[in-house]
Amino acid sequence: KVVVGWDKMRRMLGALFLAMLTLFPNNSLALEFVSADVSWKSCITGTSDSAFPGVCSTQSPLTIAVTISAIWKNVDTGPARVVGSSVIVTKASIPMLARRIGWESLSASQSSSPYILPLNDPSGYKFFLSTTQDPIDKLISSRYTFNLTFPSDGSYRVFFEGCCRYSGLANLQTSSSTPNFVPWRVSSTLRVSSDRGAAVHRASPRIAPPAILSLSAGPGLA
Repeated sequence: KVVVGWDKMRRMLGALFLAMLTLFPNNSLALEFVSADVSWKSCITGTSDSAFPGVCSTQSPLTIAVTISAIWKNVDTGPARVVGSSVIVTKASIPMLARRIGWESLSASQSSSPYILPLNDPSGYKFFLSTTQDPIDKLISSRYTFNLTFPSDGSYRVFFEGCCRYSGLANLQTSSSTPNFVPWRVSSTLRVSSDRGAAVHRASPRIAPPAILSLSAGPGLA
């Protein structure tokens, strides 16, 4: 008798889901935004991403590789969709719903107008489908890695923003006038220097979760 664990079953169903999308690329799924993380690395560290082979082709101290890792919910309609092995974050027809990736200077001496990253697909921003759909929660993970070259030394903020978030989230701040149009904005700040020996971070910080310890009861506490 063969017993398949639930976690293994979820992975098997997810792999089957991805295979179906690959075989039938015209069948797309609508997605709504759930959460995202913006991370980066200096290109002088030799950063690479197999899904985006052109990343860090120029190893300049003012050039970084940014990875946006986003999680989406499978819904009836939404700002993104799965097409084959990609997630397309679609363009918006009105500014209120615009989805944008870009950066802005945090230095008072530089322009405060943000730079918006050009689309890498005619329909919008094309993310790589990094994990398949969870068959229970209907969540899909994706990532998009790209280069940014800043004009000069200084502090900057890289951001991913748009509309609309999945309405079933518990932490939504909705209003009575626009209950279904909740925007998102995730960002990461950094400082770059053209001096390769400068004391600046070469990658975004990462927090490791604490170890899980098993404690046994002492005398008189059992």
